[in-house]
Amino acid sequence: KDRVQAKSAIEGAGLKYAEGTALNDDAEPGTVIDQTPEAAIQVDTGSTVTVVLSLGPAEVTVPPLQGMTEEAARSTLQQNGLGLGEVKKQDDPQAPRDTVIESSPKAGQSVAKGTKVAIVISTGQVELPDLVGMTTQEARGALLERGLEIKVDYQDSDKTPDTVIEQDPKAGKVPQGTTVRVIAAQAPPPSPSPTPTESTQPSPTDTPTDTPTGTTTDSGSIIPPPINPTG
Repeated sequence: KDRVQAKSAIEGAGLKYAEGTALNDDAEPGTVIDQTPEAAIQVDTGSTVTVVLSLGPAEVTVPPLQGMTEEAARSTLQQNGLGLGEVKKQDDPQAPRDTVIESSPKAGQSVAKGTKVAIVISTGQVELPDLVGMTTQEARGALLERGLEIKVDYQDSDKTPDTVIEQDPKAGKVPQGTTVRVIAAQAPPPSPSPTPTESTQPSPTDTPTDTPTGTTTDSGSIIPPPINPTG
């Protein structure tokens, strides 16, 4: 019976009602778990009957489970009078794979004995974002937030200098601590200026041209020069 039913029954029998409380692992809070004097004992009219109402199970403190495996967490909860509830998986940049990230209720909270505690287990993976288009500084920050490493190489490109144009691996799930190789754009070197070429002219010949010693007439004939007789 609950409090209301017990009080009505006692007072209906011409007796006085009194109550106390106690922790009980089996009875719902507010239900009668004991009475004094016991039922069927003859008492005088107007006597007091004291009933004891359940406060429910005793409270226990949720133990710290972070870093434990699922089986270790289950065992620890059982040792503390608690049970293992729902188990979820979640990506996390730091918690090792298959270990507890957090619990609900959280460690240190007081709960009723027998309460089931839900836990979240690390998958050992993280979500790698798409880095293409980021600056190398932005890409580095995004990776460090997720516990990932970065290796930067550069390649000539017409894209904005120092922006990521490729990444390996691509965006998606990757193991914790993965090193991501990114290729960033760099301006190609300027093209060399063309070298002017010098044109070569034929050199004038040094070979002398024989000039005739006679006189040329208008008709083009040559008048022989006078020849002095030798002595």
